[in-house]
Amino acid sequence: MGEVSSLPPTSILFMGPFSGWGPRERGLLREAIQAKRLDLEVVICCPLDSYLHVEAKKNDLETFPIRIAGKGSWLRAYKEVFNFLRKRHNTTHFHCYDNNSLFACAWFLRSLPQIALIWSIHGTPPTLEGSWWQKILLKRTDRFLLPSSLSLKRLGQQLSISSYKIARVGLAIDAREVAWKEPNLSDGFIIGLSLFDGLESKNTTSVVTRALSLVLSRGIDNAKLLLHTPRDWQASVWRQGLEELIEGLNLQNNVEFISGEDFPVFVGRLHINIAFESDVVPFDHIETCLLAGIPVIYPRNRAYRDLLHGVDVGLFSYKPKDSREMAEKILKLYSSWSEQRYAMQSLREEHAKWHHPDLVKKQLEQVYRRTMLRRAKYWRKVEF
Repeated sequence: MGEVSSLPPTSILFMGPFSGWGPRERGLLREAIQAKRLDLEVVICCPLDSYLHVEAKKNDLETFPIRIAGKGSWLRAYKEVFNFLRKRHNTTHFHCYDNNSLFACAWFLRSLPQIALIWSIHGTPPTLEGSWWQKILLKRTDRFLLPSSLSLKRLGQQLSISSYKIARVGLAIDAREVAWKEPNLSDGFIIGLSLFDGLESKNTTSVVTRALSLVLSRGIDNAKLLLHTPRDWQASVWRQGLEELIEGLNLQNNVEFISGEDFPVFVGRLHINIAFESDVVPFDHIETCLLAGIPVIYPRNRAYRDLLHGVDVGLFSYKPKDSREMAEKILKLYSSWSEQRYAMQSLREEHAKWHHPDLVKKQLEQVYRRTMLRRAKYWRKVEF
């Protein structure tokens, strides 16, 4: 990325104090990879041995270990870390992925107006308390990046921000790396469910396994459920509880645990995918399914509805916790799967262009450059 005279080289601190592996963590990793492709200096703050730390090291990205701050101590929790990294790397941008990190960074940057602040909103935007200090800290943010089809007007109203500060970006998912093949029905009608460690995963599995039992009772005796995790099921503290659910419905021969492969590879096994019940929407997983031509069944709640309102092909909803309605949607897709896949082809081509890593790289380059220029008058007063 070309630098403007009197401005320092772009150096970005990615703030990722997360222990899980959801849409914001995956979004941070993909955007950090694209920033590195621009030859920018990248540092990711994340807990040691977290999912994010492990994946960052796989991609040769620099990390700095931090602890997850306790509730109520976010604002000043990382002051010393920020000071150290800012001086060490002459940081020009702080890039955040949740509101707690954003407020901590905005509070720290009050006396450093030359540093730009960016918030990538992956998944469902949070509902803020609306207190005066949150509004003030939100105004410190230079850009809000939105990779979903969420209404810009609605987001602007929800966060009380100007629409000119919001920029749409893709997800940096290469469609060529997403499995695109048609599973053989003779091997079974394969239903996928990708999980993470947590109670929400167990609750969703309970709904899906009951739906699977209903599907089998309707005569679709080759239906199978694949439970996926990118880590190791053998090391998961939740596996025993999931196995008890499966045994209770006598589904041992119809459920298989899959681990150790990334989601874009996993979808190549499937006929349909189930999105787990949560207020945190795995938007990148849903988009990956659309790129693979795999229909998705998702819970009909506000979080999903807000993010998916612009897509009307390949997506089917069910009432949360209603295994009977989910079973009906599975049976419908069983009888019309080829037609659904054909209808999704044009959607796949359109989304593949928007989410291509090369396009996202250019989008991020513009964001970093424009926010740097917006802060240029402050950099001219700083020695570096």
